[in-house]
Amino acid sequence: MKELKSPEHLIESLFSVAWAYMPKILITLLTLIVGFWLANRMRGWLMTLLERRNVNPNIIPFMGSLISILIKIMVLISAAAKFGIETTSFVALLGGAGLAVGLALQGNLSNFASGVMILAFKPYQIGDSVIIAGYTGVVREILIFNTVLQTKENKRVIIPNNSITSNPITNISGNGELRTELNFKVPREKDIATVKAIILEVCAQNAKIHTSPAPRVSLNSEDWAITVYTVKAWCAPGDTGEVEDYLNEEVKQRLSAL
Repeated sequence: MKELKSPEHLIESLFSVAWAYMPKILITLLTLIVGFWLANRMRGWLMTLLERRNVNPNIIPFMGSLISILIKIMVLISAAAKFGIETTSFVALLGGAGLAVGLALQGNLSNFASGVMILAFKPYQIGDSVIIAGYTGVVREILIFNTVLQTKENKRVIIPNNSITSNPITNISGNGELRTELNFKVPREKDIATVKAIILEVCAQNAKIHTSPAPRVSLNSEDWAITVYTVKAWCAPGDTGEVEDYLNEEVKQRLSAL
């Protein structure tokens, strides 16, 4: 009958095994720590280099993320070799695991393909005001798997690239300027020509309202007591909120003084 080892003998055996593998464990941990640190530094160096070379800013964060992931995969393979695992076996295992993960994460592969399409066809670029996947904001980053927006409330919205390319994309700033429309209700007895002249004068006093195309004022509708005027003014996409606030305040003040 086989004699059972005492707890002291088991602890001693485990300690002996751990002590024998300790150098490999330390080297493996050191490889992972240094390798991952280097991957992050390489990502930063690459992005800085691309910025200095005036590379398209849409590509910079995408390439940075891609390089970081590739280096980390190489670090994992190197760490496995340091630990004593056969590299060829590890690569085969990694390939099999990659296939399994790929099948399980088809959405992420689709996000990657969509990210490449976004960079290739450029429906929007960093700094553009857009409406994508139901969110409105300014594009801050185009990454491998997602796009990052900053909303007017300063919220950070991360949208999977696949959700973007499979839905309509509205590039608010795509044409370089935007038309804003506002309605103003005025008592019907007020002279039409005078009201229009006041609104156009208010528009002319704001440098952020473009003169070409020139602002337009039209009579929208009227009833027995009220006439509704519509003002159409062009401005830069980033100035629409300020322009609308200005017109609402100044036009109503001027018209109330009639």
